Amino acid sequence: MYHAMERRINYSRFTDRYLDGELKGQEQEWYEDELLSNPDLAKDLELHREVNQAIQETDVIQFRNQLDKIHDSIEPEYQQSIARKVIHNKYARIAAASVVVLVAIGLFLNNILSKPADSTELFQRYYEAPVLSVTVRSDAAMDNLFHEAVIHFNNGQFTDALALFEQVVTMDRSNMKAHLATGISNIEINQAKEAEKSFETVIDHKDNLYVDQADWFLALCYLETNDLDNAMLQFDKIASNDRSYKQNEARRILKKLSR
Repeated sequence: MYHAMERRINYSRFTDRYLDGELKGQEQEWYEDELLSNPDLAKDLELHREVNQAIQETDVIQFRNQLDKIHDSIEPEYQQSIARKVIHNKYARIAAASVVVLVAIGLFLNNILSKPADSTELFQRYYEAPVLSVTVRSDAAMDNLFHEAVIHFNNGQFTDALALFEQVVTMDRSNMKAHLATGISNIEINQAKEAEKSFETVIDHKDNLYVDQADWFLALCYLETNDLDNAMLQFDKIASNDRSYKQNEARRILKKLSR
């Protein structure tokens, strides 16, 4: 059975340590894997990097060189007082740069929040392929075929996975998990319209464990194909379902589409 799971992790401390070069070994590998699968985290990292770059552009290297020259040329009793003044000026420049950055960020966010949501951007932000698991059924041959398809899917070989999932569906039209996996595989190879048919099959069947997932992925397909009328209807359906595992996400998307 495929279970949709959401992990809520506070990435901020890992982002700071990553930028400072403090993440090593398994921690660094984990964080970089998260960057590949989490668009929001990647955007947050880029924002942190831009802020750090802006602060660094306060001529810190020049400051250090000047301080060394001053240190070599003046009497020892004046060194401490002069260093304090230079350091004070340095941090004043950093503070000023920080204010400029914060204002720029504010303008940037205001621009993002005020402009209409783009369906493709929303799709890219909210779509994430699940990791599939194997469900054991009574037919050994079909189990083996499905297991092989899952391996291809989880390895990112979506075209090969799709061909096998379609074979499973042909052998057993009642295998709703295979229909769901067929739809997701079609999304991955940029065939959202084809994917819609698989998700609709799962939803119309009703008596299965994958209806919520099919509802969510169908809504995302409508975003990908810029079918905003059906997308609004589908997300509204999810947002109105208190048992849906994507209720909160659907509500956020509806707000963006309604601007």
